[in-house]
Amino acid sequence: MDVAYNDDGLYLNPGGLTSLFYSPIFIPWEQLWHEADYNLLITQRRKFTIGNPKIATITLGKAFFDVWDHLPVKPQASSAASTTKPGNL
Repeated sequence: MDVAYNDDGLYLNPGGLTSLFYSPIFIPWEQLWHEADYNLLITQRRKFTIGNPKIATITLGKAFFDVWDHLPVKPQASSAASTTKPGNL
């Protein structure tokens, strides 16, 4: 999976043979909410909710943490969309 971003949001593009069956998707920053951090074996992960109301979740690795942590404005989480207080990661 290729992950890219810009000022508008996050792009996810399946790589290899899976790109024959799945199209790239774009997720605006306003539709992405931080839900939780956790460790999976020796790797750190960050779980996000997509949409409000919630339509999906996505888990990204540590390489994405810096992107999220340096966003100038983070979406405000609702109680239905996230367990994290707005503005806190």
